Amino acid sequence: MGSQGLCRSAQNCGNGATITRPASERITTQGLLTAPPCASFPAPLYSNNNHIFEKPEEVKHIHSLGRRMADDKDVLRDVWFGRIPTCFTLNQDEVTEREAEPYYLLLPRVSYLTLVTDKVKKHFQKVMKQEDMEEMWLEYEGTALKWHYPIGLLFDLHASNTSLPWSITVHFKNFPEKDILHCPCNSVIEAHFMSSIKEADALKHKGQVINEMQKKDHKQLWMGLQNDKFDQFWAMNRKLMEYPTEEGGFRYIPFRLYQTMSDRPFIQKLFRPVTTDGQPNTLGDLLKEVFPAAVTPDGILDLVFVNMT
Repeated sequence: MGSQGLCRSAQNCGNGATITRPASERITTQGLLTAPPCASFPAPLYSNNNHIFEKPEEVKHIHSLGRRMADDKDVLRDVWFGRIPTCFTLNQDEVTEREAEPYYLLLPRVSYLTLVTDKVKKHFQKVMKQEDMEEMWLEYEGTALKWHYPIGLLFDLHASNTSLPWSITVHFKNFPEKDILHCPCNSVIEAHFMSSIKEADALKHKGQVINEMQKKDHKQLWMGLQNDKFDQFWAMNRKLMEYPTEEGGFRYIPFRLYQTMSDRPFIQKLFRPVTTDGQPNTLGDLLKEVFPAAVTPDGILDLVFVNMT
């Protein structure tokens, strides 16, 4: 996850924990503790910190994640501004009037591809005829990239072991209808984003926090993400990450565990921050329940790269 693959000092943004297995077996957990668009699923959201843990007991109690995120503004800011150096090249089968030069961009891990690639589209439009251009879509080593996944999640799933810059191929024809969704405008991304936020809040607060927010608050969340404005986004997102101290935590921890080689793209289950006898659950406990293969017989986790909200 991060530009250096598995690296203790990598500065990432996007949630998730990637089991260090071959790329063909890559698995990532995406936190939904708040849900930005990329989330989109129940959303990814902005990570608190990146660590590698080898033992379950070394994992922070996940019931405290919400409180920590609300307080650790410097860490949240570092995560927000995490970037992935990326090189966009035009597919060699595209018809051009002259040679298309590559386009380089620093992609924000917490955003969506369709929000940040307008400059890429305009760059390649300069060497193509209008009649040869259809909806733009992006591909990495034969895999069409899903726009409704956060950029950080896409990188961690498909390219975390590759050298930088991340090489993405741009297409304007032969849209892969069976693999990715169409995204005709930003309002589609916004709808997906808000759906993710509502799903995550339903798990955390029974939907009470998001329902008490006004329409202008929802719009501020979206505009903060769309325009890459940290303070604007977190002024509203903070409300979604807090809970009364007496409640001891969220009702459930919103998360998704993504898989690249499976008929089931992700695993999602109800998971409480504490056990029935009141003991705090850890990330290790979650993995044992949801994905036992991540834990060896002696109880030590395979190396897990953690990036959770």
